[in-house]
Amino acid sequence: MIDEKRHGAVVDAWLARAPRGATSLALLELFEAGFKTIWKVTLTTLGELTLTAIADRVVQSSTLRYPVLSGLALDPSGGLDCAALRNRCSSDAKISVAELREAIQHVMIAMLTVLGHLTAEILTEELHSKLSRTRAPRERR
Repeated sequence: MIDEKRHGAVVDAWLARAPRGATSLALLELFEAGFKTIWKVTLTTLGELTLTAIADRVVQSSTLRYPVLSGLALDPSGGLDCAALRNRCSSDAKISVAELREAIQHVMIAMLTVLGHLTAEILTEELHSKLSRTRAPRERR
């Protein structure tokens, strides 16, 4: 089994490629793109119901640990609904980039760990590879 350290190294490297001086809003966009990548790769293998249950549990437990994620929800079409969090990032009460980065890191590692355990790691290499190449939409321009 792959441990959390290996998932953590992949997530850390992915986050490190965020633009220097990235705002909390830019990190949020990267998070949405990364989560959607994981969703797309695992959807066929696990199915929508199972993947939704897993993602919902990860999001709920992560929000308890990192209140900065409050308002984060699953998007019915797959991925995350970050509207409430985006509004907070854009408001006068800006979210700390460091705090958001740590919370994103936790969610992504938790998702990869749970998915790895459930699939006997058959998707792990593909998930790591695709996540490593995932960029926020603005970065792709």
